This record gives sequence, C-alpha cells and structure tokens, in this order.
Amino acid sequence: MRVTCSFLLVLIIRVVIAQPLDDLVAQEGRFTLIKSGSRSWPVKIPIVTFRVNDILHHSESKGLLELNSSDFQYSDQGVFFRITFRNPTKDTLTLTNVVPFGELDKEAVITGLGKHPLSRTHLFLPNRKPVNVILPDNAWNLGYSSSKLDAEFRLFGLARRDPDSF
Repeated sequence: MRVTCSFLLVLIIRVVIAQPLDDLVAQEGRFTLIKSGSRSWPVKIPIVTFRVNDILHHSESKGLLELNSSDFQYSDQGVFFRITFRNPTKDTLTLTNVVPFGELDKEAVITGLGKHPLSRTHLFLPNRKPVNVILPDNAWNLGYSSSKLDAEFRLFGLARRDPDSF
C-alpha cells in the first residue's frame, strides 16, 4: 500500500509578505539548509513527522514505513514536493498526523487529535490547550506547521493527502 502526501512550503518575510524559497537541502530525512535570496539558514528539522498506529515517527528515523521524497518544484508560490509512504510489511498500519517540519517546538501546528471520525483536526499553539478546527470534507488530512527562522523570517508548510493515492 502506498499513500502520497503533497506539500507546499513557503518562506514568510515579516509575517505578511511571502518570499519564495530558492533551495531546501535535505540529508537523511531532515532539512539541513534553507536558502532564499541572499539569506540562508542552517537548520536541523525533519522533513515530516507522522504517526503510525498512534506512535510518533520522524522522517529521519527508520520505522515501519518507507518514505520517499520526490518531484521538488520551486515557484514564486513556494516549493511543492511529494512524500510517498510505503508499507513493506504484510501488517495493516494506520498512518495519521502527517506534519511538515514536525509537530514539536513550533509556533503553530494543525493536525489530528483523538479518534473522532469527523472532528479530529485541532490547532496547537505553545502553552495553550488545543482548539478544535472545522475543515471542509476535502481537507480532513491537512497538516500544517510554522517555525521561526529568525526575527524576521518564518517557514510554514502544508501537507495534504493526495486523494488519488488511496
């Protein structure tokens, strides 16, 4: 079984004006360098975190699923790429909460919480209780996170399950 998620990653300048990324350097399942114009930021963040059978996994760790990132496309709107999860086992696994850049130590994260089939999506902010978020039917598998790169720049990403992949 293969499940594919599409990602949109955009660099935000001064929280209001978007500036496209020129390059994302990834090694062993994590981003190590982000470049935009004349600026660059050395980072150590996972490409993605996700849960398999309710256990948190990072893209840089070896686990039950095989991950492949491909189709990097840079544009004025950001970077689009595809992550494919493959289950090499004969076991039935549950994949949930796919979050770009991981769900820890972020300014904001949108991902699932609990087992409710219609209302899992929550907004997580530091030092606050999660808040339930209502999404349209075609966005139930949305993952979002934002991270501060420095005083002026933030990075945010959206992950969405490709409906043609399952």
